[in-house]
Amino acid sequence: MPKGIPNKRYTPELKQMAVEAVVKEGLSYNEAARIYGIDDHDCIQRWERICLTEGPEGLALERRGRGSTGSPNTKAGIFTGIAAGYRSTAPCSLLLSSETDEENR
Repeated sequence: MPKGIPNKRYTPELKQMAVEAVVKEGLSYNEAARIYGIDDHDCIQRWERICLTEGPEGLALERRGRGSTGSPNTKAGIFTGIAAGYRSTAPCSLLLSSETDEENR
């Protein structure tokens, strides 16, 4: 991209209209991009994925730059009581009795 030309920004309403045109009217990504004046059809594919995972509100968020990798424990969903170093303070007899109660039900 040449220097001095800013990236295009699209409004959340336009994003939603383009995604709805693809989903409800059956337009291809290229057709919707041409109709709505969007430079790249990949944008609509990305917006459709965001709409499916986060809902239409997700289109209003501005996503720029490199994403965060996050903490390895929380990102992988490993942050459980044992992995975090927490141990139960209940006596073993209580823990065993609750397990046998569940088995007897």
